Amino acid sequence: MPEKVSILIVDDDEDTLETLTDILQEKGFYTETAKTGKEALAKAEERFFNVVLLDIKLPDITGIEVLQALAGKHLSTMSIMITANATVQNAVDANNFGASAYIMKPIDQETLFRAIKECLKKQEKFNLRISQGMRKIPVGISLSNNIIQKIDQEATRQKRSRSEYIELHFETYFFKKNLPKKMGR
Repeated sequence: MPEKVSILIVDDDEDTLETLTDILQEKGFYTETAKTGKEALAKAEERFFNVVLLDIKLPDITGIEVLQALAGKHLSTMSIMITANATVQNAVDANNFGASAYIMKPIDQETLFRAIKECLKKQEKFNLRISQGMRKIPVGISLSNNIIQKIDQEATRQKRSRSEYIELHFETYFFKKNLPKKMGR
């Protein structure tokens, strides 16, 4: 890996932040922490994170709300929800808004590293597909706001995140045969 994998840890519990930071840095990951959802979103604006470890219960906004906001910012950022207060509704919401995993506290290190490894594999596959697709699109082509709105509407209807919807329907939006004839020539 050319660059260090970056992980944002979002939790209002200082002990959890400290423990996860120590464990992840020991394994060679770059980490940053946030104690609130708004702080996490601000940090995600400043830099790209490969993975976000996100507590569901935060003091200002819910982890699910942060997950929704992150899904629209960086399509390839992967999120892992962590919670001591699991509910079926939280698990369903986390899944519907694109969380890659849902882990209960206290966090088992092996489970955490397995989830991070899976996230990084998904991210690599997503980035590869994007780069392959981009080579097939003429330079002047990009997705219009209208198409992005349609993608978002359809993703919401299917209860998927934008990135999950694009992953499933990648060919529809990124291959030359699907572009308008004038643009595809």
